Amino acid sequence: MKAEELRVGNWVKDIKKGYGFIEAIETNWVAACFNCGFGMGVYKILITEIEPIPLTEELLKKCGFQQRPIRNDSYSLCLQEFCIYRNKDTCHFELPNEYGGTGSYVEIKSLHQLQNLYFALTGEELEMNF
Repeated sequence: MKAEELRVGNWVKDIKKGYGFIEAIETNWVAACFNCGFGMGVYKILITEIEPIPLTEELLKKCGFQQRPIRNDSYSLCLQEFCIYRNKDTCHFELPNEYGGTGSYVEIKSLHQLQNLYFALTGEELEMNF
């Protein structure tokens, strides 16, 4: 991971500490809260020691996304009007073109990418229910 991919509030994974959310970002390290409220706290961790959290259907549902069928092999998971399209191989956000159809798409592989995209398009933080 790179520092420029992250924002305060992004969720990441540390092999030793589990899931945590970022509270501060520097060039080579982040301060992240792991299991806050459960006896652990904020730790300063090198960026090379954290990993993205793979985006799964289970995680999308924990964020409040609900499934909507599209075709036989694909469906969307939507949170209000913000929809992530999923088939057996990929998870992506489609950018609509000016003619009302679908244009290009952005593949989303991790939770922090989804958080950043959601914030950029809605101006709101994506609620997490871990």
